[in-house]
Amino acid sequence: MQIFYTLNAKYGKVVNNIYEVGAVMFSLLREDLVYSDEHSYRYTCEKKEGYYNYSEIFRKKFPVGYGCDAGGRVVPTSARRVNLINL
Repeated sequence: MQIFYTLNAKYGKVVNNIYEVGAVMFSLLREDLVYSDEHSYRYTCEKKEGYYNYSEIFRKKFPVGYGCDAGGRVVPTSARRVNLINL
């Protein structure tokens, strides 16, 4: 609720429907501005035990060989790629 109050009071943005809520929450998570549990069921603005920012969750799921491109997609950095044309 604190996030949505701040959006309204400080920036004049009103969240109108559940789709906007999801977009706002995941955007804040991707910018490492909020913390969530491992499955993004609960969020907090403060670092607590059992809550992680997006970078920590990403490194846990993709420890080596992957990164994010400018569009936010998971891309291989040093991981071996599969040539689908040869398959």
